[in-house]
Amino acid sequence: MVDIGANPIDGTPPYAGLLKQGVIRLVGFEPQPDALAKLQQRKGPHETYLPHAVGNGEQATLYICQASGMTSTLKPNTAVLDHFQGYPIWGKVKRTALMDTVRLDDVPEISHIDWLKIDIQGGELTVFKHGEHKLKDTLVIQTEANFIQLYEGQPLFADIDHWMRAHGFMLHTLLEQRRRLYAPMKLKGGIHQGINQLTTADAVYIRDINQLDTLSTDQLKKLAVILHVAYGSYDLSLRLLRRLGPDFDESAYLKQIGKPLPLTLSAQHPISDAAEVHQSNAVDDAELDAVEMIFVVGCGHTGTTLMATILGESDAIHTIKRETEWFLHGQDFSTELRQEREQAIAAGKRCLLEKTPRHVYRYAKITAAFPNAKFVIDL
Repeated sequence: MVDIGANPIDGTPPYAGLLKQGVIRLVGFEPQPDALAKLQQRKGPHETYLPHAVGNGEQATLYICQASGMTSTLKPNTAVLDHFQGYPIWGKVKRTALMDTVRLDDVPEISHIDWLKIDIQGGELTVFKHGEHKLKDTLVIQTEANFIQLYEGQPLFADIDHWMRAHGFMLHTLLEQRRRLYAPMKLKGGIHQGINQLTTADAVYIRDINQLDTLSTDQLKKLAVILHVAYGSYDLSLRLLRRLGPDFDESAYLKQIGKPLPLTLSAQHPISDAAEVHQSNAVDDAELDAVEMIFVVGCGHTGTTLMATILGESDAIHTIKRETEWFLHGQDFSTELRQEREQAIAAGKRCLLEKTPRHVYRYAKITAAFPNAKFVIDL
């Protein structure tokens, strides 16, 4: 596992559960000294952190912005930022600094990469192009992708997707979809809740499902475990594991999930069998309702991600891996809520934590649905 941009302020990473179990080895990159010090202080036996900025191997200019989350080796694109609320302030350059970068292919601490997570504010495609040797056998890549050019010359989602498809990957899902508000409109006096304009998302790419025959048995197992544990893609995980042949116990897998799956099984494994497995392992509704809800809300760039990360370190709290936006668009989230509560119970945790900053505007709706919910508000 490689994490490029491992700053702990970015929240609970998708690999946290597997790392805690000791089944993966992590190499993280974090050039910011303060963030690197925090990572070094709390690292476990399977973690290595390097102080390098990953890029094309040449010296780069770092644009240090008013909001640290906007700092990048690309210059903020004021022509675009000025259309929106907040961005003209957050993207204001305070100062610049020169720094050296290393090519991913030249890092001796890494022999190969099964799983890559990367978030470096527009520099992702450069890393891919200078890491093609190390990435040739990679199974999963989670990368931040932009839909509008927040930085000058920034590659967009289409550019990243083109590179991915050319190198044997396909898009699996989009996480953390972020929307921003056009100026001068405000919503309920605030500027942090967008309406429709997508700006960024975390794109998860996997090996093309039409090229699975090129994967070894070990790679199939790794990919299935990552999809199951980190992303909850139980349907694809099951399909991968069935390629293992008679050694794979499908019933045992369904029991481990402990929830109904949106799939149709073959005649040898009718759907009724899956239903029976679920019924025998179903969690009682009263036990589900006993899982306490915690909502981390607030304004953008106020530390909600860091707060959720800190709280998620508790042995009593299970953290949902994405911003659900459950109460923003009138969606039915009952199935996902049940799944997350079941995972909390399976992990021996009595609290479920959800972090969507814009839920600060939905206090009444949340308390109507969860009268005993607890809130952590960052302003």
